[in-house]
Amino acid sequence: MSRAIVFSIVGHKRMLAMFKKLPVKLRRKAILSAARIAMRPVLNAARANAPVEHGALKKTIKMRVLKRFAQTRGSIGIRVATASEWFTGDDFYMAFQEFGWRVGKRVSGYRHGTTPDTRREIPGKHYIEDAYKSHGEAAKNTFLTLMPAMIEKIAKER
Repeated sequence: MSRAIVFSIVGHKRMLAMFKKLPVKLRRKAILSAARIAMRPVLNAARANAPVEHGALKKTIKMRVLKRFAQTRGSIGIRVATASEWFTGDDFYMAFQEFGWRVGKRVSGYRHGTTPDTRREIPGKHYIEDAYKSHGEAAKNTFLTLMPAMIEKIAKER
């Protein structure tokens, strides 16, 4: 359910050559360093767009590293979200603010498709999605400009 900006580095021959020379741990460090800087405007926009009704929502919006199972599939990155998983933890209700919800209980037979769901639908505010839409392209460009500098910096430290 999380939304993310996803892109591949293709055609940047110099950057790819530098990147492939680094060990895996240092590759991850380079990507995460550049991604944290690039995603900062998305984080700030998400916090600015967040509803203020409860006050706690803005504080819980954070940049989080993708989980380990995503990394084993070749995905390394950062996402902006309110929790490590949507709809879990003490702040589970914040996902409802993002995605919306339906009011009331389901009518029996709904699961089997015999009765339509007539509950009133409360639309989500989509504050994180809007932040991605408004600042995602800039984050991508920032990442692509920062990445060679991060690779060189980490390679020199080695």
